[in-house]
Amino acid sequence: MKVDTTTSAPSAPPVRPPMSAAAGAAVGMFIVGTLAAISDVIADYPVYGGQAVRYAAASVILLIVARLRGLGPVRPARRGGGAEPGRSAAPGAAPGQGDEGASSAATGRSRGLEPGLSTGRRRGVAARGAPVRLRLRQWALMASLSLTGLVAFNICVIEATRASGPVLAGIVLGTVPLVMAVLGPLTSPARGGRRSRPSPRVLAAAATVVAGTTLATGLGSGGTAGLLWSLGALACEICFSLLALPLLPALGPIRLSAWSAALAVPFLLAAGFAVDGVGMLRVPTAAEAMGLAYLTVVVTTIAFLLWYRSLPRLGADRAGLFAGMIPVGAMVTTAALGLGPVTPADIAGGAVVIAGILLGLRTPPSLTGSASGSPLPAPDAAR
Repeated sequence: MKVDTTTSAPSAPPVRPPMSAAAGAAVGMFIVGTLAAISDVIADYPVYGGQAVRYAAASVILLIVARLRGLGPVRPARRGGGAEPGRSAAPGAAPGQGDEGASSAATGRSRGLEPGLSTGRRRGVAARGAPVRLRLRQWALMASLSLTGLVAFNICVIEATRASGPVLAGIVLGTVPLVMAVLGPLTSPARGGRRSRPSPRVLAAAATVVAGTTLATGLGSGGTAGLLWSLGALACEICFSLLALPLLPALGPIRLSAWSAALAVPFLLAAGFAVDGVGMLRVPTAAEAMGLAYLTVVVTTIAFLLWYRSLPRLGADRAGLFAGMIPVGAMVTTAALGLGPVTPADIAGGAVVIAGILLGLRTPPSLTGSASGSPLPAPDAAR
């Protein structure tokens, strides 16, 4: 009798994202939540001019940080998309990938990632400080990210608040986790010929986060214009994450944050000139200068870096859960600055949000190997 000696491969244990990635996403979205309270300080400053100053200063800071970290500049790709002469690109790396995008022969060559490759042990990666060359398609993608996730998002939030107040916009933006839970896996590259599917547990966690967000924000009323502007802000917030995923392996969080902020400046200046004319820029008061400095250094520079560093490690759907920290940050900032009372509903909503996030982070890997269950390896320069 022939005995079958083959053994089935043990099932993989549930994949949990690094705690540093979860903490970074939580802190990043919490900081974004402080935006509303701080914006009161610069309410009288021209909106588009102020945003342009904010992003221009943030891009300068981020480019200096990139330089100090030894990261090379970002340049257009040479004709034919080849690497710069004298610089060796990672084997199998997509054109334009630099020292932050080690390639992988086993998984995700198109992402320029190599599992298990740690900082200081990169193999076949371009020399430190080598330029990253982006093709026209990548530049267009980054411009789209800047135009939607930064410029249009700010415009939509501003107009939604003017039309219906901040409550309606807050409720609509509170659905970000649910939308990301669905779109994240669906927009991930197909593996093995099969498209990723949303994880049921992440969907349940996202619905929990949305419920907590609504509870913390409160139910309000608004007209059609306010609802449409709020839906526009929701779409832009989704673009802020999904459009970044293809760019992060090549650029890493520092350079992507710097260039997306820099590209937003001309868009905002054009909008400001159309709305306010030459009055879009003026010398700020002391309080306005402090508010703009906070928005530049904390909300833009630090929050962007934390978010873009965590996004590829968590996956789009689980990262989206942390958008529920936005109303929590707003609630804490409001209480700390004495701008308004914190109600029991606010506290209960924050607790529900945190419970939903914890539920989503315990999601096991899906059978299809989707991004929702298996976090993407972080870009090597996300250090």
